[in-house]
Amino acid sequence: MVEDIKVGSSEQRFSMFVSESFDPYCNLAYENFLAQNLKTGESCLFFWTNESSIFMGKFQNPWAECGVTSFVEEGGKLLRRPTGGGCVYHDKGCLNFSFLHSERDFRKDFNNSIILEGLKSLGINASANPRGDLVHSGKKFSGNAFRRAKNYSIHHGTLLINTDLNKLNATLCTQLGPITTKALPSIRSKVLNLSELVHGLKVEDVVNSIWKALKDFRLVNESLVLVKPELILAKNQLLMDLHQKFCSWDWIYGQTPKFNYQVGGHKVFVEKGLVSQFELMESLAEECLIKGDLARYLGMPFDSFINETSDFRSSSNHLDPKHLPDQ
Repeated sequence: MVEDIKVGSSEQRFSMFVSESFDPYCNLAYENFLAQNLKTGESCLFFWTNESSIFMGKFQNPWAECGVTSFVEEGGKLLRRPTGGGCVYHDKGCLNFSFLHSERDFRKDFNNSIILEGLKSLGINASANPRGDLVHSGKKFSGNAFRRAKNYSIHHGTLLINTDLNKLNATLCTQLGPITTKALPSIRSKVLNLSELVHGLKVEDVVNSIWKALKDFRLVNESLVLVKPELILAKNQLLMDLHQKFCSWDWIYGQTPKFNYQVGGHKVFVEKGLVSQFELMESLAEECLIKGDLARYLGMPFDSFINETSDFRSSSNHLDPKHLPDQ
């Protein structure tokens, strides 16, 4: 049950938005646009669903978390969130929620209780674990990430409803050899789809159940608002700037914490997503020859480097199939 609130309290009411777009860059930009435009005392709940995409946390290394090259080559979208947390896979069977508050306290327990109350009306009795993930029978179906800014806070997460778990598992596996980094690693968990608990459950069913929970507790200001972020982009400079930022190479790859990649007896050092140095572990004669060959790669984006140097790739590093990646 929703705790620690007064039914109908004006201080707790939400405006609720649902995106009709499946473009992950537009949706991420619109979420942050909403957060940055909150007035004092305002709160929003934003629901959004994306085409096949990988969302990594702000402080993560994409090459250590997933098969970046093959995923992007197959048309998948790679994004970096402005929130922390682990790497997650999105598709049209995954509903994303964003609780946006005009204060630094993102009210994690309060927000989760609203989600849980909505799921309860569908016959799903779930709970939050100590990390704040939502679980059922020990399996996770929702992860969370957070951001505190000066005048607002973001608490967002996933709800696995009918996600392709085989694709999730295959995608969130690195295809490179050993990477040494201080980037935040994802925590792996056993996961499940909510449609395993309620046969035929759809994304819109979960949206409607949470909307009903908000109405039952009189926590909404107005009717649910459907939005199309793409149609607003050209009309709003802030939204356009956010979209350009989240699409940019400098944000997606250039924000990667520095790391080194070891393969074939050599180390490749990478800073701000660019190859910065080589450390070779061969004989002096071989070193001179190899250094001459590799010098042209200095300053090259690491994603381009691994695409052009197939000798620096190793076989895929698959996870134990009993444990699916963090979501």
